[in-house]
Amino acid sequence: MTASRRHTGALGEELVARELERRGWAIVARNARVAGVRGELDIVALDGQDLVVVEVKTCRVGDLGPASPLEQVTYRKRAKLRALAATWARTNPPPAPYRGLRIDVVGLRLDADDRVVEWEHVRGAV
Repeated sequence: MTASRRHTGALGEELVARELERRGWAIVARNARVAGVRGELDIVALDGQDLVVVEVKTCRVGDLGPASPLEQVTYRKRAKLRALAATWARTNPPPAPYRGLRIDVVGLRLDADDRVVEWEHVRGAV
């Protein structure tokens, strides 16, 4: 992965985390890893009484690839997210009780000035 793509991904995760906090969500973890499962969870948060794993997909206007950043979450990626989320939830007690575990996907498209031109949040996407 190029430095530019890493920067875009990190920026997207930061923008999403800030917006979720603005909406009243409590961020529990960022870039979380778990033993025994390769990969990482972009954001883990509490949305009311729901523990939510948020996968962030960020791309630039004019990038080649899927029409929507959300299309990047393939069947394989969804399976990986389910495994990571379940393991994280078992091994990391959240700061408050929660009623259920949900996996959301947020797709962002940024312009050349790092402004969000498209935001798509799919709750329970995985």
